[in-house]
Amino acid sequence: MPFLTPAEPGAPGASSGSWPFTLRADEPCFVGHFVGAPVLPGIAHVAIALEACARLGPAPATLVPLDDLRFLQPLGPGDACAIAVVPDTPPSWRFDIRRDGALASSGRLVFAGDGAA
Repeated sequence: MPFLTPAEPGAPGASSGSWPFTLRADEPCFVGHFVGAPVLPGIAHVAIALEACARLGPAPATLVPLDDLRFLQPLGPGDACAIAVVPDTPPSWRFDIRRDGALASSGRLVFAGDGAA
């Protein structure tokens, strides 16, 4: 299930490599994580970053490692967020996810081969 909604070219807050999104309360990843106080699982942060990378061009090659992955604040249903991805040392991308301007998570996605351009 995609997290990022399609952005019209020139839409406010959407630019090449940066997209706003709101976490819906009905996201399946919130089920059981945690009852009464749902928190976006770490793997969902990575899924959002991969989705953003795919929007910038051809689907990246196989994800090899995750580097410098940091979770600084929890995200929950209804949170308005933004993700930014930028190319890093090939073949990798850096990402950060922010809520209200504050960094929630960041990391570096490294891909096999040269498919991350």
